[in-house]
Amino acid sequence: MKIPLKYKDRAIVAALYLDIPRLRIRLKAIPDAIIDTGSPETLISEGHALKFGIPAHNLNFVEHISLGGAKFELFELGEATIKLKDEKEQFNDFNFKRLCLAKSTKRDQASIQASHAMPMIIGVNFLEEHKLSLYFTPHKNIVFLEKES
Repeated sequence: MKIPLKYKDRAIVAALYLDIPRLRIRLKAIPDAIIDTGSPETLISEGHALKFGIPAHNLNFVEHISLGGAKFELFELGEATIKLKDEKEQFNDFNFKRLCLAKSTKRDQASIQASHAMPMIIGVNFLEEHKLSLYFTPHKNIVFLEKES
């Protein structure tokens, strides 16, 4: 199964829907999730948490990570389902053990704004858990995920 992606502004982008049952979050559209092989974790930003009404103050701290030179605290949101369309335009559900919320460790106004503007990131843990391979040929605009049979 192939999952077409887009190469936009030098980023690999997936349009998806997100369910987080524990928080009663159902079918939230995220049109611009970034596939980031440099990120060990799959996460949403503080901006998504606000948009989806996720109470960030009640979540369990997981660890600190660095992304793009900035430090973030990760908080566990629990199990989630990420829905991606395949090449036949059919939705495929990818149940996922641990989705995290990333909050900037710096609390000045500029850092908070940057953290809120950050896209959802699909990290290596998601690709590994679902046996997905990323194929990317930028000069031919070829980019897709393929699930191992």
